[in-house]
Amino acid sequence: MRLVGLDVDPQETSLAAGEGIYERVHTSSAAVIPEPNASFDFVMSISVMEHIAEIEGTLSEVSRVLRPGGLLIATVPSVGFHGCLRGPLMPGASRRDYLARLDQRLAHLRYWTVEEWRRALGATGLRLVEARAFLSRRDVRRWESISRLTGGVLHALSGRKPPIEIQRSLGMRRAGSRMPHSIAGVLGRALGVGLSPEVPANESHSGCVLVIGQKQ
Repeated sequence: MRLVGLDVDPQETSLAAGEGIYERVHTSSAAVIPEPNASFDFVMSISVMEHIAEIEGTLSEVSRVLRPGGLLIATVPSVGFHGCLRGPLMPGASRRDYLARLDQRLAHLRYWTVEEWRRALGATGLRLVEARAFLSRRDVRRWESISRLTGGVLHALSGRKPPIEIQRSLGMRRAGSRMPHSIAGVLGRALGVGLSPEVPANESHSGCVLVIGQKQ
């Protein structure tokens, strides 16, 4: 398998290039992908599309570089994300303000419905072939509790810097700075204790959606 990476941040592409995974790594907006027409079998975007302002241009570029029958595989927050959250802990605190601050910290720009994704993909020559809801309300609230104590606290203490700037200031985004596999495995199992295998009934009761579009 031959992989090509792309990110708008030169520090991130420098790290990616050093991993030895990618054949090429581009520092570019996804709305202007420096690759030929019909040159890829698939494009993967994991928890990225919700941060991209130029979403229509990005989807058009994805369609352009995909071969006929090629797939866009993306995970995005669902329209039900906000509804799954527990919200502010302080009595009387505004839920609307809480959600606005959270979106600002997470840099989330949209929570499209499956139908909105279908229309946006269709406008660029991509057909929605699958949309699968995942992350139950319980899962989302587990993430929310952990996020309050980690990213939320660091965000407040840093003067509300973007998460990636906080990680860099703590030396967490440097080559070779990965957590040892043994510790990561133990931590991962601990965080998963008590999670339910529950599958959300639909997008309105889920935190995220897997979206798969196919080039026509």
